[in-house]
Amino acid sequence: VDGLDGVKVVAATAGDSHSACLTADGEVFACGCFRDDDGQLAFSPETVQANSMTRVYPPAGAKKPDLATSIVSGSDHIVILGVSGKVYTMGVARQGQLGRVNERKSERGSCRDSKGISPAWTVGKRTTTQYLQSILVPQPVAVRKMKKVGTKGTTTQDGSLPCTLMG
Repeated sequence: VDGLDGVKVVAATAGDSHSACLTADGEVFACGCFRDDDGQLAFSPETVQANSMTRVYPPAGAKKPDLATSIVSGSDHIVILGVSGKVYTMGVARQGQLGRVNERKSERGSCRDSKGISPAWTVGKRTTTQYLQSILVPQPVAVRKMKKVGTKGTTTQDGSLPCTLMG
């Protein structure tokens, strides 16, 4: 596979329009793109689609990277489990699947200009670089401790229902 020459892959996963591989060295590579109602997103604000495997985790410049031990894909997002036990997500955030992006800001359409004009089909014009980095660069998800509530189940400390990562 282009972009993985000499790399030992230990796991692979795929979503609607992307594929991702976990290496023996704890890195994650991906190709393809994520899609939402506003079009395609690749794995950085500068690209729309990655045609060869591109390293997406750990993020460039990470001083003490939390190496990946497991990966899973949703339709348009990737979930990474670090050796520390932390969960990292990247991709489309429309339905809250990243677990860390404010729902009101999860649609790229919310980044339209003041006249309400739809974003152009180039990444640099359709939304802000800051927003794209917030969803496309893997970032940790705050996982709340669970507490038992009677015999009817479990909720988080803030009373919401829990979400379980299975892989």
